[in-house]
Amino acid sequence: MRSRTKRHPGLLPLSLAAVLLLVTTVHAAATPVQKCEKAKLKAAGKSTARTMVGCWGKAKAKGLPVSPTCLSNVQAREDAAINEAGGACLGTASAIDTAVDNCVGALLDADPFTGNCGAGSAKVEGKAVGRLVSCTVRYQAAPNPPSLFPVCDTTIDGWLGGALGGVGGCVAPAAVLPVLDSCTRSLASLIGVCPLATTWGTPDQGVAVDANGNVFVVDGSVSIQKFDNGGTFISMWSSPSNGSPVGVAVDANGNVFVADADNDGHIQEFDNGGTFITAWEAPDPVGVAVDPSGNVFVAELDGRIQKFDNSGTLIAAWGTPGNGPGQFNLPVGVAVDASGNVFVADTGNDRIQKFDDGGTFVSAWGTPSPGGLAVDASGNVFVADELDDRIQKFDNSGAFITAWGVPQSFAGSCCPARSGVAVDASGNVFVAGDSGILKFACS
Repeated sequence: MRSRTKRHPGLLPLSLAAVLLLVTTVHAAATPVQKCEKAKLKAAGKSTARTMVGCWGKAKAKGLPVSPTCLSNVQAREDAAINEAGGACLGTASAIDTAVDNCVGALLDADPFTGNCGAGSAKVEGKAVGRLVSCTVRYQAAPNPPSLFPVCDTTIDGWLGGALGGVGGCVAPAAVLPVLDSCTRSLASLIGVCPLATTWGTPDQGVAVDANGNVFVVDGSVSIQKFDNGGTFISMWSSPSNGSPVGVAVDANGNVFVADADNDGHIQEFDNGGTFITAWEAPDPVGVAVDPSGNVFVAELDGRIQKFDNSGTLIAAWGTPGNGPGQFNLPVGVAVDASGNVFVADTGNDRIQKFDDGGTFVSAWGTPSPGGLAVDASGNVFVADELDDRIQKFDNSGAFITAWGVPQSFAGSCCPARSGVAVDASGNVFVAGDSGILKFACS
């Protein structure tokens, strides 16, 4: 069994933190996956706290080296709890052990543990990790769960300042807080549902994926870019009107549809390699989606959804400004499922609205600041949440399933109001944000 005496330089490596904010469904009993996630996260938090409090804290108090036996015993308890949780969720005992090691090492680097409060501050910091993780676990079962870490951070931050002051004030909370946050995020990242697989590019606004997994990206400039599924550049072409492409979608034949916000608004159609096919007017377009029959749906900022056939002939339109059923306040995203149901991110009204393929209102559910959205092959709806820098997953009727956030290094840049979301045939989720494309391995 490995010793935890090694100190890890610097702050916790954020390469580990493909951060997932673990949230469970509130509409049904916890699934085996959700129970597994909670058990492993709780074990990791307790292990970090016990290592700091029971091993390092006692050693500092006695002025002795940390006991390898103490470290081994704590790790053995953690491993037993993780193995008991089973394999229904991600996160092996070995990987979580390493993350706990890094948490402890980062805390040791952030706090010199000098003066009369060395042992006391070690204990306080260990308890803080435990409390932060416990807070996260509690919020897993909260109705319409908020973004977890801002809520939990506020609670723990207030407690930490007083607790550190109470043991002598030898270390400022500001030196420790970033480490505590990174520790908890990294522990969660190893256990959740959608780890960050890769990132690429510069600030983007729209993303779509074709049947072969190729990724199409628009960034508000004149260009449309094509990448393979892992982010390797393939080709690029420009809007023939030198406009501002802000949304993109791909039909079953691989044709690419682009929402061009300039020149009074147009939808432009290209083949899969970028050859221009046609274009038609659509005022103030933002989001664009294509159904299995090739019909094109456009979300317009003035509060309307339009449905066109594949060549641009208007079939239907619905919506007026307002907050009632079928009314919109800044609808910035639209997606269509395999049955033709249309989902609209009604951003200004903090909700998702669902319609049939002709525009008849079906249902709505609330979610804060929805941006881009996409639907997978099973009908699940993925929504970019601008307010909390996370992606939420709902079933086809709006029942919350799960959510995950972004690495700390991407905080504040994941999910702006016009961010795009796409899902490939394998279930991987792509998000276009201010930091480029984020690919989450949800398959």
